Amino acid sequence: MKVGIQFPSSTIGQNPVDVRAFAIDTERVGFHHLSYGEHILWAVKGEGDARANHTYHDVLTTMAYHAAVTTKIELFAAIFVLPQRQAQIVAKQCAQVDLLSGGRVRAGVGVGSLTSEYDALGADFRHRGKIIEEQIALMRALWTNDWAEYHGTYHDIVGASLGIKPIQRPIPVWLGGGSDAVLERVGRIGDGWLATARAEDLEHRVSKIRAAAVKAGRNPVDIGIQGRIFLEGKTPNQWREEVARWQSINATHIDIRDGGLQPTAHIEKALRFTHETGLTL
Repeated sequence: MKVGIQFPSSTIGQNPVDVRAFAIDTERVGFHHLSYGEHILWAVKGEGDARANHTYHDVLTTMAYHAAVTTKIELFAAIFVLPQRQAQIVAKQCAQVDLLSGGRVRAGVGVGSLTSEYDALGADFRHRGKIIEEQIALMRALWTNDWAEYHGTYHDIVGASLGIKPIQRPIPVWLGGGSDAVLERVGRIGDGWLATARAEDLEHRVSKIRAAAVKAGRNPVDIGIQGRIFLEGKTPNQWREEVARWQSINATHIDIRDGGLQPTAHIEKALRFTHETGLTL
């Protein structure tokens, strides 16, 4: 499994020196990928008010900044709540960062669940599942064609060009979420699944993805699976048990998270995790 670490958006603060150093240090010690959480509006008054006092850095601009100060670590948006955004703009921005980073972008997308955030952005919450499928198809068309054409219910484009092309054509698109609709969508059109399932649900949910892939004429082996392990409050034995569960379903990636730690301690604990579990960087 490829081992990565989450960018600590809520604890790193707003000092650019710290934001820069975290990416450099993460790459230096050998992690495969750096993942970035997403909310355009981190707090909407009346829902999650306590969040307003915490930072939440923008995904794409932070990825672009880190692309400039690193050379090999993968930059993984995990995830864009894509129906809240205009797909053409996301496609352009991802293509730009992929180009400047030398092909190191992985795009995680999802439909989200906060109606207040959708309302504040003027986005369509009710039809977000149908919208995201069109957005993925449209972005792939823009990434791989000189002149993209797409006709759908929510998007209609004839002869459009981004003006640049990413290194990866197309950029990998992974889907996050755990509902039956999402699992079916992963199997049918996703490059991978950003898992949100509890450990006891893993086999059941992965089987749904693989069944959907077969039904769509795809090879399930081609669909990546990224697990996530929260380190806080757990012993090394519990870490090892969780790693074994992800290995049992042939997960391709692991994302390490510890939301309560400051950045340097976060990296140090993640390194201890890899040592205790026998995972290699």
